[in-house]
Amino acid sequence: MEKLGTKCQQKSMKNKYDAMKKDWRLWKYLKRGETGLGWNSTTGKLECSNEWWENKLKEKPEAKKFRFKGLSPLLEERWDHLFGDAVATGESCVAPSLTPEFVDQSVSQVEEIENREGGIQDKDGTSDAYNGCSQYSKRLEGLDYQGASFWEGFIEDVRGTIAPNSNLPNTIAPKSNPLKTSDQNPTKGVKRKRRESGGSAFLRQHLKKADERHSEIMDLFKQGTNSKKDELEMDDNQRNQLLLLLDLANLEEDVALSTYYYTRIHKEPCMTSTQTGHAWMEEILNGHPIRCVNAFRMSASLFMQLCKELQQKYGLMPSRKISVQEKVGIFLYTLALGLSNRDVSERFQHSGETISRAFHDVLESICGRSKGFMGLARDYIRPKDSTFQCIPSHIENDSRYMPYFKDCIGCIDGTHIDACIPIADQMRYRGRKGVPTFNVMAVCDFDMCFTFVSVGWEGSAHDTRVFIHAIETPSMNFPKPPEGKYYIVDKGYPDRKGYLAPYSRIRYHQSQFEHVLPTNAKEAFNRVHSSLRSCIERSFGVLKKRWKILSRMPRFSETIQIDVIMATFALHNYIRRNDAEDMVFNIVQQHQDYIPTEELDGETSINQGNMQGSNNEMREIRNNIANMIWDANNVF
Repeated sequence: MEKLGTKCQQKSMKNKYDAMKKDWRLWKYLKRGETGLGWNSTTGKLECSNEWWENKLKEKPEAKKFRFKGLSPLLEERWDHLFGDAVATGESCVAPSLTPEFVDQSVSQVEEIENREGGIQDKDGTSDAYNGCSQYSKRLEGLDYQGASFWEGFIEDVRGTIAPNSNLPNTIAPKSNPLKTSDQNPTKGVKRKRRESGGSAFLRQHLKKADERHSEIMDLFKQGTNSKKDELEMDDNQRNQLLLLLDLANLEEDVALSTYYYTRIHKEPCMTSTQTGHAWMEEILNGHPIRCVNAFRMSASLFMQLCKELQQKYGLMPSRKISVQEKVGIFLYTLALGLSNRDVSERFQHSGETISRAFHDVLESICGRSKGFMGLARDYIRPKDSTFQCIPSHIENDSRYMPYFKDCIGCIDGTHIDACIPIADQMRYRGRKGVPTFNVMAVCDFDMCFTFVSVGWEGSAHDTRVFIHAIETPSMNFPKPPEGKYYIVDKGYPDRKGYLAPYSRIRYHQSQFEHVLPTNAKEAFNRVHSSLRSCIERSFGVLKKRWKILSRMPRFSETIQIDVIMATFALHNYIRRNDAEDMVFNIVQQHQDYIPTEELDGETSINQGNMQGSNNEMREIRNNIANMIWDANNVF
């Protein structure tokens, strides 16, 4: 703009940028919406039937501008360069309830967590593709994972967000645990296809180079020989130099062979600790209960139950070197502490490749991506009652919510989970938090169990866009509310039938009512709505506190990161439904005021009056509930 001699304010420039991006997305929607469109590349117009245009204009009235005008190919190309890598697409979005026919099963089941040098190489062979992911590299420096206590840290976090005089346990009394792990040797697993090792590849390359040098030297001898006179056309000095080079070539072969022998055949063992992974797990599972919670985030009895269920129902098998229990231990230990492959290898005394294979075997049994997401996640991330006929006990037994919210069946909200993305692709993953994230939408019941999860949207995507995609995509199998029922949502979602949002531009969060009570019916409704919806915020808080990998995502591929997030949601539900004595959930239940502060940051609202899909029926329900709460006046 300075070169053109034009002055433009930052706000005007941003508005122009946003308008062009909106037009670009609209044009891509029209052009790629169906196959076989009559697009004229010369004029840039969509030459379609009137019936096609009428149907599209019903869905997107703003597309009228492109009906007769079109878009020039040059401008489209420039817009592609400008917005192509900066706009969230949601193309990797999946859900545990996804219809199996729509699952991309082309992803390799076995992927290295890290390469030998500790990083992942970019397409051009460099290893700094992730240098921009400061949330991975910076925060891991200097951390003592073995000394950190999850239980003590969680208690301190809860203590800091509730009343000072609240009584919280500092620890738990040890109790006898007769659990003994199996001493049977793991059976031999499925035979895998052999591949060339790094040592044999090293030897093959060096021998090839030595042979090439040997051939070059022999060619020099031949060039110095006169075929007619059979005499050498070189002096003794040159001949001695060639003989010396020949000796060096032979020596290079010997060096390659000896290097291969001492590093690959007669090599010094690396993992030589007397405390093997199996021995360490026996010590943890049969020791103090807190140690098992700190290491695997669940009790020892539930850990063994999970191992048994994964083996019997979801196809997790032992391998030649490692049992099912140790595989699950490796997986949970990685998720609990967010460790790298090298750190887990040192803890369990296995090679990096063995750790990687064990991790991905368990991940596959939980998510089941290669089988159309037919894993543990599909069975546990779902409503207990798909008909939603019963009133939740959390509402029925609390006078603050009953009878006002008797038709509510759950909460919907989104959360941002850290992503480790190569620098070249980070633009569309950077949202309001400033770092690459995934925007995850979840549905939660009032028992703190997730009944639906949409994982894979980039961090720059708005919550409304993720929400609309989830409820309008048939293959996602979203558990839609039946007639007369509804979910409660925050101000970032539209007023659609079956989804009850609070009043906009009105006090909402509980902290805003600490000193001044509600002064009208709208504020009274928002206060009770916020209190009821805090269930999903506390669920997100427990999820992130339990599984540190969600804030320290290693350098997995994007697909593996998505599956890891899905696995943490599934394990959250598994613990909740199978362990009534889980310490973390019990603490949160005893202190209903505990809401993680990170789940309250950055909440945005939308103009519901202008939002497409706003519903008068939900407005009437909201107004009726607000008047009932205000008239009762018994909740304050």
